[in-house]
Amino acid sequence: MINEMIEKFYAADNNSLVILHPCAHNPTGLDLTEFEWKQIAQTIKEKNLMVLFDIAYQGFASGSTDEDAWPVRYFEKMGFEFLVTQSFSKNMGLYGERIGALHMVCNDTKTKDLVLQNINHFVSLAYTAPPIHGGYIVKTVLENPEMTSSWKAELKTVAERMKEMRHSFVRGMMAHGTPGNWDAVLEQKGMFSYLPLTESQCYHLIQHWHIYLLPNGRISIAGLNSTNIQYVIDAVDDTVRNVNSGS
Repeated sequence: MINEMIEKFYAADNNSLVILHPCAHNPTGLDLTEFEWKQIAQTIKEKNLMVLFDIAYQGFASGSTDEDAWPVRYFEKMGFEFLVTQSFSKNMGLYGERIGALHMVCNDTKTKDLVLQNINHFVSLAYTAPPIHGGYIVKTVLENPEMTSSWKAELKTVAERMKEMRHSFVRGMMAHGTPGNWDAVLEQKGMFSYLPLTESQCYHLIQHWHIYLLPNGRISIAGLNSTNIQYVIDAVDDTVRNVNSGS
């Protein structure tokens, strides 16, 4: 995966914008290692690319907001200028509020002022003043050490639960002897997973088992629980065995 990414970056024009997910990659669930992030950083430096970090699932990969933010902080440490779009919609349970923030990392005041001027211009064209309710909730939590600690503890619980659901699913596949390589599910992190299914198998799961996933096999790990996990395991096993994998 890393070699293909680097090849794409080298093929891009200088000053191109690259969007990167620091953690819990959506939709693959596959995250880079620290060593691979360093390789990416070196490539971006050589090609003079601009980075926009899209961090929508902070805390859902490792269970730690600090660990999940490591790539962003590494780029800052290495002196890069970049943008970060940060969402609290999922990790604070504020999906209906669509709450987020845009961060700028600039190396000098002149650049900062220019970027801020342009951002203010685009904001005024889009909405002028955003809704404040969700923002106040996030502000209240992050400015209160006790609330912040409680939030981070709950995030860790959520991340551990999703990890356990991955293990339960794979154990079920192994117990059934379901054809296919299911170990990849354990390597993925966060809310989503790619199952090794064909499009026709995905439609079979939807139409016959009422298990809803995308035609490419992306399924929500967050939707699994101790009550429905066995049903999903049985459904996937039946589908893999009885629906032509070549279609």
